[in-house]
Amino acid sequence: MRVHIKPLLRLHLAFLFIFFYLLLLFGLTTSGLAQVITTVAGFGSENVPATSTQLSEPFGVAVDGNGNLYIADRANHRIRKVNPSGMITTVAGTGNQGYSGDGGLATSAQLYSPFGVVVDGSGNLYIADFGNCRIRKVSPSGIITTVAGTGNAGYSGDGGPATSAKLQYPLDVAVDGSGNLYIADRDNYRIRKVNASGVITTVAGTGTYGYSGDGGLATSAQLNNPYNVAVDGSGNLYIADTYNNRIRKVDTFGVITTVAGTGNQGYSGDGGQATSARLDFPYSMSVDGSGNLYFSDGNNHCIRKISPSGVITTIAGTGNGGYSGDGGPATLAQLYYPFGVAIDGNGNLYIGDYTHNRIRQVNTSGIITPVAGNGTKGIGGYSGDGEQATFAQLSEPYGLTVDSNGNLYIADRNNHCIRKVSPSGIITTVAGTGNAGYNGDGGQATSAQLYSPTGVAVDGNGNLYIADRDNHRVRKVSPSGGIMTISGTGDAGYSGDGGQATSAQLYTPFGVTVDGNDNLYIADFGNHCIRKVSPSGIITTVAGTGNAGYNGDGGQATSTQLDSPTGVAVDGNGNLYIADQYNHRIRKVNTSGRIITVAGTGSPGLFGDGGQAISAWLYYPTDVAIDGSDNLYIANGFNRIRKVNSSGVITTVAGTGAYGYGGDGGPATSAWLRSPFGVAVDGSGNFYIADLNNHRIRKVSAPYNVCFSLKAGNWTDTSVWSCGRVPVSTDTVQINHPVSLPDSYQGHALNMYFGVNGRLLMNAYSRVELGLP
Repeated sequence: MRVHIKPLLRLHLAFLFIFFYLLLLFGLTTSGLAQVITTVAGFGSENVPATSTQLSEPFGVAVDGNGNLYIADRANHRIRKVNPSGMITTVAGTGNQGYSGDGGLATSAQLYSPFGVVVDGSGNLYIADFGNCRIRKVSPSGIITTVAGTGNAGYSGDGGPATSAKLQYPLDVAVDGSGNLYIADRDNYRIRKVNASGVITTVAGTGTYGYSGDGGLATSAQLNNPYNVAVDGSGNLYIADTYNNRIRKVDTFGVITTVAGTGNQGYSGDGGQATSARLDFPYSMSVDGSGNLYFSDGNNHCIRKISPSGVITTIAGTGNGGYSGDGGPATLAQLYYPFGVAIDGNGNLYIGDYTHNRIRQVNTSGIITPVAGNGTKGIGGYSGDGEQATFAQLSEPYGLTVDSNGNLYIADRNNHCIRKVSPSGIITTVAGTGNAGYNGDGGQATSAQLYSPTGVAVDGNGNLYIADRDNHRVRKVSPSGGIMTISGTGDAGYSGDGGQATSAQLYTPFGVTVDGNDNLYIADFGNHCIRKVSPSGIITTVAGTGNAGYNGDGGQATSTQLDSPTGVAVDGNGNLYIADQYNHRIRKVNTSGRIITVAGTGSPGLFGDGGQAISAWLYYPTDVAIDGSDNLYIANGFNRIRKVNSSGVITTVAGTGAYGYGGDGGPATSAWLRSPFGVAVDGSGNFYIADLNNHRIRKVSAPYNVCFSLKAGNWTDTSVWSCGRVPVSTDTVQINHPVSLPDSYQGHALNMYFGVNGRLLMNAYSRVELGLP
């Protein structure tokens, strides 16, 4: 449904022009300042085609009854979901490794290297949260809880609640039709079972690694690094006894046998009995409705199948590690250490080709195709050059800068390149091939390799400077596109002050900036200092002793300790500002070399808005930028951007603190961000945010003046109001132009303001506002 506003609010264009003119002529009586947030680059990694996005070492895979595919995106610390239409979303994990979030939404929870996933018949998702030594559960409503493990690695708890038991780096989970959960407790050399009442027991393994016990009770048998478990429709349990190079089976009486593998590493046996075949590190398994068992024969780079009669065959992979064959028979395709396998209800097989950062599907005709991942390790994606930047994919953008012509430069870290967005919104790559590495000096920057670039800066001559972080170098791209190294040898360390910067060592340089005299400043993160490279190429340290810490303010910056600085900025007077990340402060070095704190007390947190910045708490500030009016912008933890005005007062100017994505078209302070890292300002007073885990660049418009507000309701006359006047109930504004609101705005009024280009803009919130820049 679309609600047409024309009958309620109608304002002739002539009135708008007269009103605009009168406001300019007689001045403004403002009722407030508003700043609107929009996305100017990137469309994120959510709700995009799964084959266009990046994965990072995907291990486990599972399929539910509706055809949704779940992926344990291990090194991204997330669980991803691909719907039957091929669109990918995150269903658990923030992307930051850790443990948090139980009782809340799974997308706001932290995971740590999740390896295995499974879905039960009720739609509950179970996760082997390997690094946290826990099993987590995500309900159909998206709430995450822990169902097994205390978080401390070890072995204990059998016979009691699973949440009080210790696990030791569980790799996989499986669930049977009765709701029993099975855990591959790898480093305990056991398979554990959690029944529907939450009680945990051991169902296979003695806890001592080895091989023994076939024909007897599984609890008396030895296993050796069991990686995976699966359950068939009859309740039989299968174990990938990986280091024994066997597949074991525990029947419903608890008796264990070997169903595949001789125990000798190798590749043989296709067409014969699986117990006579050689395997090489079987990793993962899945059983279909007919009793066929599929498993990844990891070091043999193939997927094999065991029929109900025990005959083994290879159904995917040539046995030679590599990547090839998409669109053709799976038996002619190359895999490389495949890990996860899952079979759906239609007989399609899914493979976690983790080394290639893809999920591949073998259909019922035996044809293999990729269904998730673009082959590049990371989170996000890389696409869109030559198109509008809002249709491009970025991957963890870190640093930003804007040149005098309005071009926006982005350090697209996980894509190992620098992207440029023109004033017309077109995105291109200006440095980097997209592959991590180091080469290309002396040639074109687009043919050179970068390695996790995190900072960018532009000087008055149009030269672009890049903090090539993991190459421990700073690179320079000339206006003609040629690239060269101007600081750093490539070896991590600290050396070279007083000499040529190209002979000096840096240690993970994060941020860069250039002053009006073409001096380059480098946030030398790993050396806990700020380095300066003069126009003649001489490097010196201008802040920090090289030792992490905090030892006060008021003295010379070179005698002061910093702790992991990541961002730097210079104002028009030559003062240097430092995001002293682990000291939770912003430091300022004046032209005499004296250092002071201008924001932050050193206590981590969020406190102090509306007061003096030196009394406020910051939380791991990562970047700083300063505009022509001496307003200082800070990329702060807790998903906010904060501003310190020229009087030293701090406020939040973007972000609610909630971790997420939302708010475009509305007030920046009502928007959701995900770990904003970089910040930059342009000459018009707009500021830009590298919204790291949203894989987007957000823009916050320069403040505009609100002239007056219209309360929600019907207005019937055409009075002209001066600024600051709120109409009474007998007044009406008329718009000669139909406006439509989506269903989500039903019952709300309309916000109206003039943008910096003079256009009348409208957004639906709780009031109608007319404004001028």
